[in-house]
Amino acid sequence: MTGTSRSTGYMVGGGVAGDGFGVGAGATGGLSQTDLAAKVAPPEEASILGPFLGCVMVGLFLWFMEFIIVDWEWLGRVFAFLGVVAGFGAGYWAYEYNKYTLPEAKREYNRSYICYRCGRIFKV
Repeated sequence: MTGTSRSTGYMVGGGVAGDGFGVGAGATGGLSQTDLAAKVAPPEEASILGPFLGCVMVGLFLWFMEFIIVDWEWLGRVFAFLGVVAGFGAGYWAYEYNKYTLPEAKREYNRSYICYRCGRIFKV
């Protein structure tokens, strides 16, 4: 029930479409951990930039797809605007979590101890 291990993988692909040829490459990684390791892991800081960029990219993608399919310029602007607003909201949520919730979670984590025999966590 204890232990943490890392696993990574790599991929390369190619293809032919119409009159062009494309090659792509990418890397992926991950963390494989046991239930006990996940249970006793310290609280992590929330990313502020990740959710913001994710929402903005989704908004821009929807804008691009709308422009190709329907060609209603105003709808694309609405998608892009909503992506930016959602991005700011997600970034603000992460900032608030890091400022107010995370310090208390870290204090709680620092006051807890684990019994390796039964796997229970005790708070002191």
